[in-house]
Amino acid sequence: MKTIYETKNGDFSDKAHKAAQQQLYPKLFDCDFDKLSFESVTLHDSNSERNRILDGELAVDRIVKVSIKSVRFPLSFTIQERFRRVKFMPYQDITITEYNHASNKLSELYKLSGGLFVYGYYNEPKNEIDQFVSFSSSALLLKFVRGSLKMGDMRQNRKRQTFIPITFEDIRESGLMLYEYKK
Repeated sequence: MKTIYETKNGDFSDKAHKAAQQQLYPKLFDCDFDKLSFESVTLHDSNSERNRILDGELAVDRIVKVSIKSVRFPLSFTIQERFRRVKFMPYQDITITEYNHASNKLSELYKLSGGLFVYGYYNEPKNEIDQFVSFSSSALLLKFVRGSLKMGDMRQNRKRQTFIPITFEDIRESGLMLYEYKK
């Protein structure tokens, strides 16, 4: 048994990822859009061996390259992206999936290796990112291992995935927050 792919959620994510390129990444990297290039490495975009490893095993969704004047070639960032619907904004938290009980497979928590985690709320009718936060994936895992990051109790969603919620405030207080934006 496995988690059923839901087209409406896939379409939502695709729209959010496209909006993020224009609206989120220039803010995050404090540069003009023309200094950025994007490569999607999700299994949804290609079932190549490279994408299977990057997305399927390492939880990397995007590679963003940033051109700056002080070096010859663009700098590369591996990024895990997650966008939720604005109806979830009142929670002001991130959720990291832990285990998929439908497929009996390890989830995001055990794969997280992207350099940056970008988490936000996408307003689909307006095609706008209303809020996003960014933090280091490895720093989050290190704080998790050390027990120095306050987290909510493990929960389970309707897709039978257990997940851990962590509030934006707790991310701020732990010193993990690299950037945040709220419209």
